[in-house]
Amino acid sequence: MTGSSKTIPWRDRLLPTSTVSHARLQFFQPTYFPKLCERAIKSPYGDGVVKGKLGMTHALLLELINFYAIRKHVGDDKALHVLVDLHDIRSGMSRDGDRYSREGLTQIAADLKMTAIIIPHPSLGGDAIDGILDRLVPTRVTRSGPFGDRVLWRAQLSPTYRAILENDVPLHYDPTPIGRLRNGVSAAVARWVLTQRDTPQGGWHLNTVLKAVGAPVDGAMGRKRRFEVRADSDGLVVAGIEVWGDRVFKSVLSTPAGVLPTPAAFSLRPRAFPGRPRR
Repeated sequence: MTGSSKTIPWRDRLLPTSTVSHARLQFFQPTYFPKLCERAIKSPYGDGVVKGKLGMTHALLLELINFYAIRKHVGDDKALHVLVDLHDIRSGMSRDGDRYSREGLTQIAADLKMTAIIIPHPSLGGDAIDGILDRLVPTRVTRSGPFGDRVLWRAQLSPTYRAILENDVPLHYDPTPIGRLRNGVSAAVARWVLTQRDTPQGGWHLNTVLKAVGAPVDGAMGRKRRFEVRADSDGLVVAGIEVWGDRVFKSVLSTPAGVLPTPAAFSLRPRAFPGRPRR
């Protein structure tokens, strides 16, 4: 996979890009224009529900926060605090080569903040109701750039979301090629394929993958979704997926040093923020 110049070996990363459940359990709607709805999920503590307006752009923001994490820290409130550079985030979210707008990023972050995760939590003796992204705030830490120092930001991920992230099967890949895809259904297909260890002989049938991500396969809507995936075939190759007619394959391009082809364990060890990150 050819991705960002900042792609680093997965062993050196602080966090996994995503987890298997995000793609396989239809955590996010397979579109860039999601609607407010409820979706069933499976958490480490049992089956739950996600209520919110979550699409492929929301998934991308969370992946970029994890992928570009500079420092991480589990606070006393059990939330996961991640230090990030918004320049990297906005560049990774753009599909036209320019940086994603500040207003658009604010709206996506607001949608994530308003999302509710309802799962059974053993310590509470019942259902825990939590969000995903609790806060996205500037810090006093800066990083040097061509136009002077810029402020780094802190993303605070909720304790419930951190528990899901920590106990699920981790995935390590560069999310920026997925962010360049023109159609949301193509991004959903890419994320689902990257959860698979091996490609079956002859690949997956395109309709099978569309059903797996929650996209329609019948009638005019199904034909449109298949057309959109095929139209993104060049971009999917960069993301590590090949589409040949009605067949989908995981490409060998998805396994360079910066990408983990098979899941491996990781732990969110508490680690305090330093005063200033290394350049």
